[in-house]
Amino acid sequence: KLFGAADVWGVWGVNYAQFVQEAKLLGVDKLVLHGTASRDAMQKAVEAGYLTSEYDNYTDILPAQSEERIDSNHDLLPDSAVLKADGERMTAWRTMEGLQYMKRCPALWLRAAQKVIPSALKAHPFLARFIDVTTAEGLYECYDAKHPLTRADKRACGQKLLAYVRSLGLVVGGEHGIWWAVPYLDYIEGMMSSYQFSWPAGHLIRPQSKEQRFTDPWGNQLPAWSEYEKWGIGHRYRIPLWELVFHDCVVSTWYWGDSSDWLLQVDPEITNRKDLFNILYGTIPLMWLDPQGAWNRDRQRFVRTYRLTSKLHEAVALYEMTSHEFLTPDRAVQRTRFADGTVCVVNFGEEPYTLKVNSRDIVLPRYGFWVKGPRIEQSRVLVNGETVTTVRADGYYFRETPSEWVFLRRIDSEQVRVEAFAKRSRVRIDLRSVVKGWDRRTMLVYYLSSLGERTGQSQYEWIDDGQIQLRVGTDWNSKSLYDILWGGHTRHPDIAVNLQVLTPNPAQGKPIAVKMRVRNGGFAPAQSVRLAIYADERIPAYRLWQGKISLDARAEQTLTLNLDSSRLDGTRILIAEATLGTDVKEIATGVNTSRAPVQIQRDLKRWDIRLTLRVEAGTIDRDDEVVVVPIENVLFTPESVRAYLLGEDGKLAGEIPVQCDRVDGRTEVVFVIPGRMPAGSVQRVALYGMRRAGAVLPPRAPHPWHAESAYIWRETYMLQLREGVPRNIAAANPDVYRRPIASGSALPPFGEPFISQLVFSSGKTGWVEEQSTRPAHVELLAHGPVRTIVRVSRELQGGVTYTKRYTFYPQYFDVEIETSTNEATYSRAFYRQEGNYEDSGGVKARVDGRGEAEGVMGATKEPRWYAVYSSRWAHACLALTPMDAIVYWDSSAMGGIGFSTSKMQGVRLRYVTLPGAESASFAEQWYRRSAQTARVVTEGN
Repeated sequence: KLFGAADVWGVWGVNYAQFVQEAKLLGVDKLVLHGTASRDAMQKAVEAGYLTSEYDNYTDILPAQSEERIDSNHDLLPDSAVLKADGERMTAWRTMEGLQYMKRCPALWLRAAQKVIPSALKAHPFLARFIDVTTAEGLYECYDAKHPLTRADKRACGQKLLAYVRSLGLVVGGEHGIWWAVPYLDYIEGMMSSYQFSWPAGHLIRPQSKEQRFTDPWGNQLPAWSEYEKWGIGHRYRIPLWELVFHDCVVSTWYWGDSSDWLLQVDPEITNRKDLFNILYGTIPLMWLDPQGAWNRDRQRFVRTYRLTSKLHEAVALYEMTSHEFLTPDRAVQRTRFADGTVCVVNFGEEPYTLKVNSRDIVLPRYGFWVKGPRIEQSRVLVNGETVTTVRADGYYFRETPSEWVFLRRIDSEQVRVEAFAKRSRVRIDLRSVVKGWDRRTMLVYYLSSLGERTGQSQYEWIDDGQIQLRVGTDWNSKSLYDILWGGHTRHPDIAVNLQVLTPNPAQGKPIAVKMRVRNGGFAPAQSVRLAIYADERIPAYRLWQGKISLDARAEQTLTLNLDSSRLDGTRILIAEATLGTDVKEIATGVNTSRAPVQIQRDLKRWDIRLTLRVEAGTIDRDDEVVVVPIENVLFTPESVRAYLLGEDGKLAGEIPVQCDRVDGRTEVVFVIPGRMPAGSVQRVALYGMRRAGAVLPPRAPHPWHAESAYIWRETYMLQLREGVPRNIAAANPDVYRRPIASGSALPPFGEPFISQLVFSSGKTGWVEEQSTRPAHVELLAHGPVRTIVRVSRELQGGVTYTKRYTFYPQYFDVEIETSTNEATYSRAFYRQEGNYEDSGGVKARVDGRGEAEGVMGATKEPRWYAVYSSRWAHACLALTPMDAIVYWDSSAMGGIGFSTSKMQGVRLRYVTLPGAESASFAEQWYRRSAQTARVVTEGN
């Protein structure tokens, strides 16, 4: 599992389960995947063939409150720290914020590991573990009589720790490396990197430019970029001495703050150089899933790096590197050989290099390479002046040119998976490159979704006996994914459904005529196909019709039906579904449903209750005002509530979004008054309701709620509520906000996320990520066209607990917090994009990851709001309850902004999101508007 893997950090930057699914679909078959997720998500990673791993550090410690609280980075202080000869306790890691760790005595490492790792293995399916620091530091002594240590003892303690971790059946990784650890380690991070970093690589700070200068946490100046270019990544002075000795014994990769994709912003060419070194040395890449890493920033580059290194390492991992040579005087062209006969030649130089191979001239461009071995062939060469990259292994073929990208891999003897794009929108697929035989008579080609679901059959053309032509996308973002199947894979049913509404704008209570076409595209009959039609959601309560048919192989049938519309009104989505028995295998299920919108004319005579409300703007101008009305002595069913604005003549002037929620024993009607409501103005609203439950379906929410993905899409923002934490918050795209978007348009309604996460932040529970002891409990309380209410309860590291109730409205969301400690920032924002900061005290700063407190921390007493904004996104956090100060730390994790308060219950915040702003004036306006809600008066029934 390790041979041919990529070493990947930063799973907190993605949806873990979704990443596993997407990476596997892209042919990323092996990974060392660091980080914790839910047990189910991690089990999926194990099943995908990945090494699930976790970070551990037994050297650097903070105080533990008791013996029971001892863990990887907490111990009893000062007694557990190394005692130096001068009588002082030894210090260790120091964060950029100035938090000082102490050095745990190595004699106590094993004790701590025996406390931590077995319980971690019970909670999660880990297959690997990364032990930081132990193999990166030198030898030292401890003079504490309770745990004295010589330098030889210190080395032995490291060996015992690593041996123990390995004895648990885990793949073991270490930091940097040293000879005495090789028998106990499977891989080492850092042996591909030097120590000539020009930035605090260990602290995971990314430089923004080559000119930027850094100091370490102690104030020492770090080397200039030129030093890194020369010694760290330069090809002239590097000699792979470690690999020449240990290549067949331990796997090497880059340092985590010097990864293959760490410097994409400063110089994307560095990734090409690192790929070349991985090829030359036969080693694995290290990549990041955080917002600045290649997976999120340039996924094509992530995939390219993996494909250029994975199969090669898989082929040579167990073999000695027998030689390394410079082939040109400037050392730009280099060659290595491995004990199995594999030869790797690379060109770091700017000029092409002509390589003689069996009387053939092979021209290597800059970053070109040529690899030939018994199990692998790959190259990047010039062909007729065009750079062509190719990787060939058993059942594996990758080719990239300036005009096309083709990736084939054999899944089994009757299935080939294809990923391709071409500027001319058509590409030839040569099956002979990955399989030896195929059956044209039973061959079917299926489109794949971005998550690997077969979504329908594709047309294709035969070129000759081994080649077919497919229509594909024209760039990486529109690339096409296919499954090519034959034989046993296609001797099954394949049901596809198409639904068409025949009655335009039906009246409520009148039949809706629909046509449903059902087709079996497989090479086996489909018996007893169950059919159903639903409104809005595929749940029994929303079912409008059901039936059953049987279809022969390659046959179809059309049904014309009349549906009862008495429970339907307004805009609805009709959903047709076809299912087979659980014991029947189907080729594809991605087209077993079909959706069709229908607009149903509401018959208000069916509603037997009307309530008229008077909404007064007061002294503040309002836009798209959300009005929440508590209801006592409820006479109507919540799902039946509908709302209309009334004109000056008292007649209905237009329907408005509304929903009625019963949450925590309270009933509330919430609606939106669209458009501008000037100060002093009044709007009258008519509410309609029914007494009989089930007489009508609830109003349709703009987007369905899926607990497994938990995306929130509202008018001005989108976010993902993953493990109860709001992540990847994006603002409405200002170019398309409130403008009609053509059906099927690829123009995104939201921009790139500007906030990475909003977390409960403390030294005990994690500054940037919530370190949890168990999965979050996420409970959906309400979901409709106006708002979604979600309650999240979490138990964090150190016994800290919190409950947050999120209420998501069209332009903002509220957070109500209850927690067991006040030694934390309850909702702290970390950013993915740069922006301008300002707060209610007039304090200003620039959020760019290049500062620290920047004069913001604690400067404004009793703050009302803070805002961070740019031309394409803007947001403000409003204090709906009194706050003490603002926490701000803009370093490697950008921003780190939140309110602080000693209050532990009833803490309320509001996050407003807009498509952009030129100043922070919007924050004060929203604060005043939130503090003075619109007045609502009941006029009568």
